[in-house]
Amino acid sequence: RYDGPAQTELERDNVGGLQLAWVFGLPGASELRSHLVISRDTVFTSSTSGHVFALDRESGCVKWHRELFNPIRTAITLGQIDGEATLFFADAGTTVYALRAQDGETLWQERVGIFPESMTTGGIVQYGDRLFIPLSSFDVAAAMNPEHECCKSHGAVIAVEAATGAKIWLTRMMEDARPTTGSSVGTQLW
Repeated sequence: RYDGPAQTELERDNVGGLQLAWVFGLPGASELRSHLVISRDTVFTSSTSGHVFALDRESGCVKWHRELFNPIRTAITLGQIDGEATLFFADAGTTVYALRAQDGETLWQERVGIFPESMTTGGIVQYGDRLFIPLSSFDVAAAMNPEHECCKSHGAVIAVEAATGAKIWLTRMMEDARPTTGSSVGTQLW
C-alpha cells in the first residue's frame, strides 16, 4: 500500500533474505481492521482501540499520535485538501475524520450514518474534491435481541466535500423497509 512509484527490488528469489527492521505494537488492540498506508517517509496506521499513529518509515519511531473515541474500522486513505496531505478514515460510529498528515490535527469530522445501525467498514475514496464513503449496517447483529426492530437499515454510498465533510449526495442501496411480522416477543419486524 505504498502510495508512490514502485521502488522495490523484492522478488521471489530474494524474499528469503528479508530481515526485520522494526516492530510496533498497537496499544489496547487485539485485532486490526484498518489497512495502513505508507508515504515516502511515514507509515500511517490505526486500530480498533481508537488510536491513529504516524510512524517514521525507517525507524518506526512515533511522529505523532491521536486517540479517538471509537474504534477505527476503515482503511486510511491518504489524500489531499488544497494540496496538503490529508488522512481520511471513519470510526465504527460512522464519524469520518480528516486529519492533517503532517501533524495529526483534525481538519474536520462529520457523522455520516443514516440509521442508528449504520456502520463504516469500507475504505473511503477521494476523487477530486469529493470523498465517496460506503455505509453498511449491523442491524442483523442487533437482531440477536428479540426486542430489536430488525431490519430497518441498509447500506448506502455518500459523497461529501473533501475540504469540509459537507454532504453532497446520498444513494441508498435499497428502498425503505416496510413492516412485516412480529417477533416471538411481539416486536415489529421490518
